[in-house]
Amino acid sequence: MVPQGKRRLVQGLAYRKNLPVEKDMNGTCQTCGTVAPIEWFLSETEHRQLCGVLVDLPKEIQPVVFHYLSLFRPVAGRAMQTKKATRLLTEIKQLVAAGHVEIDHKVARPCPPRIWVQAIEKMVEQRFRLTLPMPNHNYLKSIAWDMADQADSQAERNKGPVSRTANNNRVPTAISNPLDQYVQGLRDTKPTDEEMEEWKVNRMK
Repeated sequence: MVPQGKRRLVQGLAYRKNLPVEKDMNGTCQTCGTVAPIEWFLSETEHRQLCGVLVDLPKEIQPVVFHYLSLFRPVAGRAMQTKKATRLLTEIKQLVAAGHVEIDHKVARPCPPRIWVQAIEKMVEQRFRLTLPMPNHNYLKSIAWDMADQADSQAERNKGPVSRTANNNRVPTAISNPLDQYVQGLRDTKPTDEEMEEWKVNRMK
């Protein structure tokens, strides 16, 4: 991402160098619109760090994430600092990597990348109704939780009836993901990393 103050410099350097770069080797700054050889976008440590976080995101998230970052852009059309963009991308990466979403002490819901994409797209569509710039990811998490809750409810209905014990507690009818059991209220405690690894091993048997 090219800061606004470097826009003319990047354009001038690209023009003066007159590099014979193929079209697919050019880069476009999502903040200021500058088109230049990709080398210019990777010439500083902060830019390389941002690209490193970006490529670590699930491929479903990558095409929409910069539209989401635009909701955090400072007022008056000022460019977003690269350091801030990297921080926001890192936070998004952590949210998606968790595999679930939890808000306001509500029960966590499984939240795969596709739901985060849908939540981002919904926010971008509503941008003119939002108070910008956004201060944090709380609104995104709220939308994602609603979508994840609906998806989880539908998945529960598709599973059919759940057996119950003598004290009327729900129990899974087959070996299932411990995290899913926790999310669906089939167990009281969140599974440990060891339990998740054991489940993965048993699933392969």
